[in-house]
Amino acid sequence: MKIINEKPPNYLDISLSLSLTGFQPIFAYGDTLYNPHELDIPEDVMYHENIHCTQQGDNPTIWWTKYMLDSDFREDQEVEAFAGQLNFIKKYYPNTAVKEAEEEMASNLSSKLYNLGISREQAKTAIRIKAKDMV
Repeated sequence: MKIINEKPPNYLDISLSLSLTGFQPIFAYGDTLYNPHELDIPEDVMYHENIHCTQQGDNPTIWWTKYMLDSDFREDQEVEAFAGQLNFIKKYYPNTAVKEAEEEMASNLSSKLYNLGISREQAKTAIRIKAKDMV
């Protein structure tokens, strides 16, 4: 996956559909990771974004359209990516990092950024269940 320190081609649509205010997100679009804030990207986050690339298949435009318009689809896609990321962390990092990561992921998934209307506990439970299913 190549990394470009720019906004993705559909940034305007994303900004109209999701609440980006107060966040510094990165965006997987096809085989490219768009990093407009020039953030350092940890390995586990790269793993998460690679899952999104796989989810998008050969047509990231269709995936992104559905992602922006369908909150159930968005939740499903993010839960899968966070669960894969959690399993990556479990494999390569100590247990203390796993607990911290679970909390951060649940906080992110339940935030205004994703606009899913779920609590932190609901997010944490969904990620944990999916992570177990993926093993």
